[in-house]
Amino acid sequence: MVELGAIFLVLVSSIFTAAGMIGLKCGARGSVSHILKNKWTWLGFLLQLISILLYLLALRQEELSVLYPFAATSYIWATLFSRYYLREVISRSKWLSLSGIILGVMLIGFGS
Repeated sequence: MVELGAIFLVLVSSIFTAAGMIGLKCGARGSVSHILKNKWTWLGFLLQLISILLYLLALRQEELSVLYPFAATSYIWATLFSRYYLREVISRSKWLSLSGIILGVMLIGFGS
């Protein structure tokens, strides 16, 4: 039986992963010393750390082969966050690709 709590942790972890990447992207402007002093860079690192800790908690409860595909949802969140927060343009091919990720995660989820 699949541990739904572990899947939930991975899904939340994927949100933190994507949010962390947005923070890192916002902090990645300027010189290296500016990047290291930027609050967005450190927020991105913190969110990534939280993501890793949640993922580790999930791995204690369920097999990696079951959980890992759900980590792919971070691509979905990152695209949505970059569209909303960074005002990036998302092409049709990216939307189609995200649909494929969603379908793949659903198929693996139902197959477990």
